[in-house]
Amino acid sequence: MRLLRGLGLVKRTNNGWWNRFFTTFDGATEHIDCGDSKQYDWNEPHSYMAIIKTNDLNLQAIVNKSQGSSTYKGFSLYMNAGNIIMREYEDGTSSGIKLESKESYNDDKRHIVIVTFDGSGIPDNAKMYIDGQEVSVTATGSGFSGTIKNSSKTIIGKLGYSSYNWFGELDEIIIFGKELTADDISYIYGNQTGEFDPRKMRKPKAIWNIGGWWRLGDKAIWDGSQWHFPDVSGNGYDGISQGMDETNMRRY
Repeated sequence: MRLLRGLGLVKRTNNGWWNRFFTTFDGATEHIDCGDSKQYDWNEPHSYMAIIKTNDLNLQAIVNKSQGSSTYKGFSLYMNAGNIIMREYEDGTSSGIKLESKESYNDDKRHIVIVTFDGSGIPDNAKMYIDGQEVSVTATGSGFSGTIKNSSKTIIGKLGYSSYNWFGELDEIIIFGKELTADDISYIYGNQTGEFDPRKMRKPKAIWNIGGWWRLGDKAIWDGSQWHFPDVSGNGYDGISQGMDETNMRRY
């Protein structure tokens, strides 16, 4: 069993990032199963974050917790044709919210993606930030009347009900139970330096209201056959790798 230490031993790497490891995905079968993790409903302020890197044009999932293809109930953060898309639906129609970036980000560079919701259920009130800056999106959907909560698994790197596997790198998947403000996002992004420092998320921890946080490297454990990715939010929704081997973990 091998432990990749983080948080307590975080240091700045030569690329300016304050974490040391990330996870690669093959775009075919590799993904991470995080179980029936904590989920926020559309009428609760909440946000999603991920660090991504890809050069692929195909539809590919970053993180999602959604039911089968006939309902889509739940949330999905994914990419298609290079555009970043965030979707929260309560059924298989347009009942919900869909945001799509107007620019593409499949440029083989690392990007911090953050999507925020204020709990109003109004599409135009949701926001997307890339690398610390709010970006233009196409916002669609008719709002909500029910719930997006479901008992499906939270899956990283694959749509839970289908394939659409991620090709490239993923790191620092975080689900917040609050609407992140522009100041919050600037702070997370290192005051526009582009240096995400996970140590900042510990103090004061309560203000972030983190429902799930998978570091995808730091603090991960290889047991000889699978990677174990602790949910460092403390909520206990640890992720287990599927189809991966020891080489999926890389150092910055």
